Amino acid sequence: MGASRSMMAVAGGVVPVEGIRKVAGPIYFYFDFSSPYGYLASRRIEAMAARHGRGVAWRPFLLGVAFQKTGQSPLVEQPLRGAYHERDFARSARLHGIPFRLPEPEMGKFYRAIAAFDRLANDPALQWRRGLRRGDLLIFDNWRVLHGRTAFVGSRRMAGCYLNREDFESRLRLARGEI
Repeated sequence: MGASRSMMAVAGGVVPVEGIRKVAGPIYFYFDFSSPYGYLASRRIEAMAARHGRGVAWRPFLLGVAFQKTGQSPLVEQPLRGAYHERDFARSARLHGIPFRLPEPEMGKFYRAIAAFDRLANDPALQWRRGLRRGDLLIFDNWRVLHGRTAFVGSRRMAGCYLNREDFESRLRLARGEI
């Protein structure tokens, strides 16, 4: 089966446009390795993207937090579905030649630590919030500060500038006459 095609009218004529080429940029891959299906997909996404001339933008996602917020539970913990999915995970791994084992019981400690980190990161008492106005400049060390943005209504323009820490420190020492 060939690539899908669509037609686009241009100046009274018709120009075929290859459908797969319409999408540019990376594939945004949201994953949580606590999901067996997410793990299996993560082992194949790079090759799939390469076949289509795309990159992959990896986006971590905490399923445990989503389960808490929605009242859902992991597939393997759901009555009637759990046993089926345990077999299906292994069957899917074999089909794609991917090594697979369900997480060891110690993984629970890791997921509890991630959940504790999420509670701390989202605790308003531990956050500094400021509404930026036109012309404001915010500078922070991206290696030391966990940061995010809240919802926004309207239009805005944001620009980012990234400095190499070593270059900045070297120029600062030069400006101070230290070197």
